[in-house]
Amino acid sequence: MKGTMKQKDFDNAVPPTNRLMTVQQILDHDAYSWATNSYLRSLIYNAEDRFGSGGTKVAGNGFASAVIRIGSKILIDMNEFDAFIERHRMAEKSSAPETPCNTKQFGRDQGDG
Repeated sequence: MKGTMKQKDFDNAVPPTNRLMTVQQILDHDAYSWATNSYLRSLIYNAEDRFGSGGTKVAGNGFASAVIRIGSKILIDMNEFDAFIERHRMAEKSSAPETPCNTKQFGRDQGDG
């Protein structure tokens, strides 16, 4: 079959430099079934530095590199999205140090019940 591309040739083709998806496409994707619309919209809204109501600067969440805005369309660079998730992965519970609750911190002595 000369002139047709076989599946293995397609798999070995140069991959695109980035994968772009809309929020809805992410929500529909099985690999991101854990994500919710409100979570993704919150990431996008808080991505860039902004000023709070008191005039203080509020730092962004570091997601700005994944957000691409074209007019009113918002696209997410999935390579950056995956990297963002990896950077925020929590440590294994077994490696987290055990710390007892400091009850005096809350204004209660341990003997007061």
